Order: sequence, then structure tokens, then C-alpha cells
Amino acid sequence: MIHPYYRAPYFYRLQRSGELGTIVQYLVTSAVVSGVDYATFWVFFNPFNSGLLEATAAAYVAGLITSYILNRYWVFEKNATGQQFRTSVFRYATLLLVNFLITYAMLWAMQDLLGVSPFIGKFVVWTFLIFWNYIMDKIWVFKGPRRIQKSLHL
Repeated sequence: MIHPYYRAPYFYRLQRSGELGTIVQYLVTSAVVSGVDYATFWVFFNPFNSGLLEATAAAYVAGLITSYILNRYWVFEKNATGQQFRTSVFRYATLLLVNFLITYAMLWAMQDLLGVSPFIGKFVVWTFLIFWNYIMDKIWVFKGPRRIQKSLHL
């Protein structure tokens, strides 16, 4: 007999709830998006000799398209079901703007204040953004339609 106050291990609860599968899908998506982002950043910063701002912007556009498609139609498909397309696009674009400002500020600070190459700095930024974006995508961007709870009036 299981003790009534027994709490299952955290990863077991994640697996039973289906959240572990979502996290794995999100991490795979993040790896793909990171590859697209880094490749685009490298192409614009090195061969095209663009500035840091232009290379970061180009990488974000490429990453945005890849990330939105994979997150909406694969990772958070259940959450986004019934949500209007323009709602999720607006929320995603808003989050992208915030992420762009965070990314540029972090890359600038690491390059100009700490002397860290932007190619290395991208990894630091990604580590932060993976956690930040998962939380924001789950609770705000792909939240799904608002459900109205019926109250019982006696």
C-alpha cells in the first residue's frame, strides 16, 4: 500500500502529465531553431560583414519563422488548438521584440564590457532564452482560447 502522503518523483509526475514529452519536443525545437539562428548570424556577421545589430536581426527573423511553425504546430499544438492565428502571431511577435532587445543587450554587454566574442555570447543568451521562452510560450503565447467557467448560482 502506498502511503497517503507519498509524492511521486518529479520526473515521474512530468511523464504522467504529458509535460515531459512537451519539454523534449521543445528542446528539439530549440536545437533546430538555434542552428538556424546561429547559421544565419554567422553568414551575416562574417561573409556579409554586417554589423552586430543587422546580423542579430537577420538571425531573429530566420529563427522566428522556424520557431513559430514548430512551436505552434508541434510542441504546443494542444494548447494552441482553438486559438486564433492572429492572436498567437501577435503574442509571438511581442515576445520576439522583447527577446530581441534582451539578446542585443546581452550580446552588446558581453562584447563591449566583457570582451566576449558574440559567437560565444550567443550560447550564453540561448541558455537563458530557452528557459524564458518555454515559460512564456506555455503560459502566454500558445495559451489557447480563454475558457469561461460557468458558476453555479443557488
